[in-house]
Amino acid sequence: MRKRIKAWLAALGAYLAREEIAGLNRLVGILRRQLALDHQEINEQDAQIVALLDSSAEAASEAMDLHAEIDRLLVREGFYSNLPDIAWPPDGQVIVGMAASLCHAVDKTPDVSGEFKRHQVYARLIKLYPNAPRRVLSLAIELALANLPKCSTSTPSL
Repeated sequence: MRKRIKAWLAALGAYLAREEIAGLNRLVGILRRQLALDHQEINEQDAQIVALLDSSAEAASEAMDLHAEIDRLLVREGFYSNLPDIAWPPDGQVIVGMAASLCHAVDKTPDVSGEFKRHQVYARLIKLYPNAPRRVLSLAIELALANLPKCSTSTPSL
């Protein structure tokens, strides 16, 4: 009787082990499928994020181009020439001409940001025209940049 009980317990143990392994294998399969679906959803979401970032970068680039074109049109139509005398000294055109030549020279400097180039021109104008109002120097730089061609090889005319 003991042998039969031992054999029966051994068979029951083997059966439970097989069923437990089969159940674990089913659970692993379910988890793998769910993980694959989650991974696929993450990849799709990443692709959507990348597409959104690309489209927002394109929109920002287009907005910057439009802003630059508006500035060029304002300069061309003489919008900035109507500034009050208090903001624009008599030698303003000379300052704008100097700013244009400095912008043209600094524009060819490789591997530096536009803000750094603008600061270099501003610092040089402050040294050249210490008595000129700072806002006039800043405006002269902006006017020079508005007239500066994007890929220039010659000095722009004002």
